[in-house]
Amino acid sequence: MAEPTVLEWDKDKAIGLFDAYKTHWQENLKYGITGKGDAGTGKANSKTVWQTVLRHGDANKSRKDLANFGASDIIQDLEELLDDEIVFIDSIQDIEDIIEEFQEVEDTPVGTDCMNPRNIPFHTVVKYRPAKGDKEAIVERDVVYGHFLTPAYYEFRKDKAAAKEEDYNVGKPEANWTNKDPNRAKPPLWQALFGPKNSLKLLLKDILDLLKGIELPPGPIDVDFRFNKRTVRGLAQLPSIEEYVYSLIENPNIYKKGSSRAPMPTRLNQLANNTVIRISSKRDIEEMAKIATITVSTEEGRRNVRLDEIPGWEKLTEIKVSWPTSNKFLRALMVEVLGDEVDTFQKPGTSPDEVKPGLMLKSVMFTAEAIGRDIEELVIEHFGDDDKTEILLDKINPLLESLKEYHQSSTAMGNIPHIKDIGKNKERARIVGQEIAIEIHNWLETTNISQDIQSNFFVDLKGLVVELDKYWRLV
Repeated sequence: MAEPTVLEWDKDKAIGLFDAYKTHWQENLKYGITGKGDAGTGKANSKTVWQTVLRHGDANKSRKDLANFGASDIIQDLEELLDDEIVFIDSIQDIEDIIEEFQEVEDTPVGTDCMNPRNIPFHTVVKYRPAKGDKEAIVERDVVYGHFLTPAYYEFRKDKAAAKEEDYNVGKPEANWTNKDPNRAKPPLWQALFGPKNSLKLLLKDILDLLKGIELPPGPIDVDFRFNKRTVRGLAQLPSIEEYVYSLIENPNIYKKGSSRAPMPTRLNQLANNTVIRISSKRDIEEMAKIATITVSTEEGRRNVRLDEIPGWEKLTEIKVSWPTSNKFLRALMVEVLGDEVDTFQKPGTSPDEVKPGLMLKSVMFTAEAIGRDIEELVIEHFGDDDKTEILLDKINPLLESLKEYHQSSTAMGNIPHIKDIGKNKERARIVGQEIAIEIHNWLETTNISQDIQSNFFVDLKGLVVELDKYWRLV
């Protein structure tokens, strides 16, 4: 009988990946974990996300004392693999089987017995407003998926503890830990098990690649995915795309200061085109390739290719992306990814008392009126809100108001305007845009504003003018 084949593999790298994963999930308070006993059963709770991973599927952790195949079994298998002095080729099949079983865990049906944390229901506080004066506190409860600790419940518990002169030392939860719909929430345990980065699912894939002798690829290569089609179908549910979209909307630099909840078009484009998409699975990149135009850069220049024409495309972990300057496709994708959260997402760095929750994404094209407001806010953001800026605003405000008038006269009450009116107003709006730029340029010559600030302003202004031109071509 032949001896099984011994594998030569990069065990040290595998151990490093495992240790990095373990270390990443050792924090507790950041992820809403106190380590106190369960209020319902009295059983001891995990003190870190890592400990929760170790008990996932363990009967001692289950409220119903039920044991299921889960992360605890996988961690045990991985530790045994990494402890073995000699690893045989059969280990490849073992890891492939584990990955297949783990996918079944991720796909378990929604409900209290679900093994996928994002699909476990919790009846908890979803709206809370503390008592103020003669007004009683407002406490509304409902079912959400993913985690019991909603932002509202956090505020409720914090105030309750303060009233008892007790501490509530728990970090404020992220809004995306919970969702009123299944398959939307991103609680910490789901992130640790199935998330698009730093997850057990990705760790298994990396270790399988090492067992197969595949060198884990470096960072982005010179491959550009240009999303220029008119559909987002098939993209919004991909983990890689979800992570990418959240990395954009959670960046405070794409928003204007103040109460505005709409990302600025130029800054959104810059961030979107400079942020790579991290690939979490082969399926993700295959689905993206169906919609994107793929361009590779070689010594001979740039050329468009099919996905299967890229050598080693299966090893890609990150890709560069490009989007149309109109933002229409990107914003539609963001709406699809966010779902109902588009109405509850809190602008980064603000509270509900400062800025109303929700993002202005559903209107994917800017109107002339909205662009007029944006120009005014750009001036204040870049140049400050003082007497000198007031002089400039006094000069350009009549021009900004005329933009609103042109918009209203062309689209009054939603009626389709006469084609002559569209052409006439479009040309007038372009002239107004030029006049605004000239007024600002002349005003800047009377100030000591640095060239860097001026340059940044005109980059943003150019983006708005481009949007204005696109608007009049589509109105």
